[in-house]
Amino acid sequence: MNQRKLIHCLLIFSLLFGTVSCATMTGPKVTKGELEEARGEFNARFFEASQTWLPRVYRVGYHLLHSSPPEYGERKPSFNFMGVGTGELKKPSRKYYEIPDSIKGVLVLGIYPGSKAENLDIKQGDVVLTVNEKKVHSLGSYLSRIRKAEKNQVTLELWRKGKTFKVEVPIEKVYYNANFFLAPTPEFDANSLFSKINVGIGAIRYSQNDDELAFIMGHELAHTARKHSLKQMGSGMGTAVAYGVLAGVVDVFTVPGLGSLVTQPIHAATDAAISRDYEREADYFGMLHAFHSGFNVENGGKVMARLGSDAPGFEVFAHTFASHPDFSERALRLEKVTDELKTKYPNQFPQKESPDWEIHVPIKKGETLETAVGRLLEEKQKESEKMANEESAKHSSIPESSQVKVAVSKSGIKEKESTVSSESKLPSNLETNQTVQSLKTDLNLGTELSKEPVKTEVEVLGRDELIKKLGIQTMGLTRNTASSPLPASEEGAANRFSIQDGKAIWFCRFSKGALSNGASFPHEAKLTVTWYGPRGQILREDSFLAFPGTSDFSESIFRFDQFPELELTGGALHVRVGSNGVLLDERSFEILSA
Repeated sequence: MNQRKLIHCLLIFSLLFGTVSCATMTGPKVTKGELEEARGEFNARFFEASQTWLPRVYRVGYHLLHSSPPEYGERKPSFNFMGVGTGELKKPSRKYYEIPDSIKGVLVLGIYPGSKAENLDIKQGDVVLTVNEKKVHSLGSYLSRIRKAEKNQVTLELWRKGKTFKVEVPIEKVYYNANFFLAPTPEFDANSLFSKINVGIGAIRYSQNDDELAFIMGHELAHTARKHSLKQMGSGMGTAVAYGVLAGVVDVFTVPGLGSLVTQPIHAATDAAISRDYEREADYFGMLHAFHSGFNVENGGKVMARLGSDAPGFEVFAHTFASHPDFSERALRLEKVTDELKTKYPNQFPQKESPDWEIHVPIKKGETLETAVGRLLEEKQKESEKMANEESAKHSSIPESSQVKVAVSKSGIKEKESTVSSESKLPSNLETNQTVQSLKTDLNLGTELSKEPVKTEVEVLGRDELIKKLGIQTMGLTRNTASSPLPASEEGAANRFSIQDGKAIWFCRFSKGALSNGASFPHEAKLTVTWYGPRGQILREDSFLAFPGTSDFSESIFRFDQFPELELTGGALHVRVGSNGVLLDERSFEILSA
C-alpha cells in the first residue's frame, strides 16, 4: 500500500513538473551545429578585438613593471622579463590561428611596446615550443623557465605556419614578478592572484585612455607588490579559527547549531572589512605606481569618479558585507592622494595627459556626423588656433603647404543635454580618407580636427631654411659643457649616458655674423627644448632667445638627480627642439645604470 501511494505521488509530481516546463516558451530552437558555429565566430571576433585591447594592456604594463615608487624604499629591478605576451594554447586559439593539435607549447599574444623584444621576429599567433632547448608544456612551465633564466638572454624555438625557427630574446630586469593577461569578461573587472594580473575587457572598454587604464592596472599590481593574496589567506584562516571556536562555545552553553548561525554573519562582515582595507591600500599604491611610471594621476582618477556617479554607494547593510569600498569613497580618496602627490612632487605638475583612445562627437537633432564636426570646428576656431600655435612649438613642424592643423580640446567640447540627440564615437586612429574627411589624427599628439588652412603672418620657413638663416653650425647631445669650444668627437649625437655623468646637455653652436650680410629676420629666435621621459611624459622644458649673428652657444641641461622618483634607466629618453613652429632637432638617448 505504501509503495502504491509513493508511485502515485511520483506520477503526480512528474505531471506537474512536465506541465510547468511545457508552459515555457523559448522561441526558435538552436541546434548543436549552429551553436558550435556561433561560438567559433564569436571566438574569432574576440581574437581580432584583442589586437586592439592587448597593446593597451602591454603598453601600460611595461611602464608599470619598470618603475618602483620611492615609498617602497630602496630597490633594484631583479625579476626577469622578456617582453613577450603569452597565453595558454586552447581549442579556440588553435582554430583561429590554424595550429594543429600536434603542436605543444604556449601561444604568443603580442609584444610589449618599448621592450627589447619589439624589433624581433616574433608575431602574434606564433607558438613557443622550447625555452633554452627545454620543452614548454604549459603557461606555468614557460613562465618558470623565463623566471629562472640565468643569462641575459634566452633562446626561444618558435612555430609559425608549419615552420620552426629560433630567436634570441634579451632578458630585461623589472621590479615585480608579475604578468598581465586579458580576461574575456564584459564586467568592469581586474584581479590579481599572486603574479598573475587579469585585466577584464569591460575595464578596458570603460577606460578612455592610458592614464585611466594605468590606475586600474596599478591597483592590481599593488595587490601583487603588497602580497595581499597571501595576507588575505592568512587573515581568512585566522578569522575562521577564531569564529569557529566562538561558535563551539555558544553551542556548548545553548542549542547545538546556534553558534554557527550567530557567528557566520559576523565572520563574513569581518572578512569583508579586512578586504576593504586591502582595496584602499591598493588604491593608494596603485596611484603611486601610475604616477611614478609617468602617467597623469589626475586624468587616471577620472575613471573612479565616473564609477562614483554611475554607482554612488551601497546601502548600509550591503556595505557591511561588501569586499570593496563604495566608488564614492574611493573617488574622494584618489583626489586626496593626488593632492598629496602635488605637495610632495610639485615639479612634476601639471602632467601631460594621455590622448583618449576615441573621440566623442555630440550630434544635434538633424545633424550628420560631418556637419557636427564642422560645427564644432567653427565654434572652437579661435581657441583652436591658439592651441595649435602652442602645441606646434613643442611637438611639430609646419607642413610645407603652410597648413596649420587646428587642435580641438576634447574636454572643451560641451553641449547642453537637451540639444544633443546622439553621440558618435570615432577611433583616434581614423584615417583622413575615411568617414569624416575633415578628421585628422596624429597618434603622437592625440586627436586633431582641421578644416581650412590658416594663414599666418609669420614667415614660414622649412627646417633647413631656418637652420641656415639662424646660422646654426651644429646641434647635438653632449655630457660636457657647451660653453666652450667642443672637441669634434663631442659634437656628434651622443646616445648613451651613464647615471654617473649626472646630466645630458643639448647644445647648439651658431656662426657669428651669420646675418651680417643684409639678411633680415623678423625677430629673435625663440628656441624651445623639451625633454621627454621613457614613456613620453614631459620632464623638463626650457625656452630661451637666441639672437642670430651674436650668439655663440645655446644649451639646455637635463640633470638626472632632479628626478629621483623616476627610473630613467628603464628605456629611451628623447629631446625635441623647436623654433617658431619648426622642429629643428630631435634626439633619442639612453641612461645606463653603470
